[in-house]
Amino acid sequence: DPASLHDENDIIPLVAAVKAAAEIARITRAAQMADAGFATLREVARVGMREYELSAEVEATMKALGASDNFGLIAGGSHNTAVRGATERRLEAGDVIVGEITPAFHGYHAQLCRTFILGEPTPKQIENFNILIEAERQACAAALPGQSSSAIARAANRVISDGGYPEFCRAPYMRTRGHGLGRGAVIPGDLDPEGGVTLEEGMTFVIHPNQYFPDTGYLMLGDTVVIEAGGPRQLTKTPPALFWRAG
Repeated sequence: DPASLHDENDIIPLVAAVKAAAEIARITRAAQMADAGFATLREVARVGMREYELSAEVEATMKALGASDNFGLIAGGSHNTAVRGATERRLEAGDVIVGEITPAFHGYHAQLCRTFILGEPTPKQIENFNILIEAERQACAAALPGQSSSAIARAANRVISDGGYPEFCRAPYMRTRGHGLGRGAVIPGDLDPEGGVTLEEGMTFVIHPNQYFPDTGYLMLGDTVVIEAGGPRQLTKTPPALFWRAG
């Protein structure tokens, strides 16, 4: 009966939104690769290195662990306006390196967003990054089955607004507070303060309160999680901290 048929554009996102155990296992493996990639970034980043050389080192680590692909954005500067693809620019002392690391394992992606400073952070950089840490903590606390995914974005926005930056919780200073992630897509959608889907156990997201601050530039913090009954389980294991190397 043609009347009982459903549009594939409605069916496929519904089926893809909740991941089976085997799918979560692949995303978990990709998350481990992302952690290893950022560990390499912290180890090898140095003054004078070109951004694309750093990006290549990160990708080589993940490829050696079995990654089939990587959507990687790595940018450095004293005051970044956003993350972007690596360029020929040479890293300088004091650079804030922001990285969005997204390896794939057998077609399934995980994402890690972190910030690394080539030098000692300023008090303001530490203060602003602590806002992101709290924003991610509260965003994850809102990621419960039965709740709207919009609650995640609202929680992150509330922390950043209370931190003194309410006017920067919208475009062009940020795009979204995260999105679905897994089988190479953003299904079941972006984490925006309006609309959104009802969260279900087995959905996987990257939650990232990445934010442009007028006094420190763009800072990044984000992790891949799977929605579970007791709260989201973090699949990326890199500590939610600002990393740096003095000297």
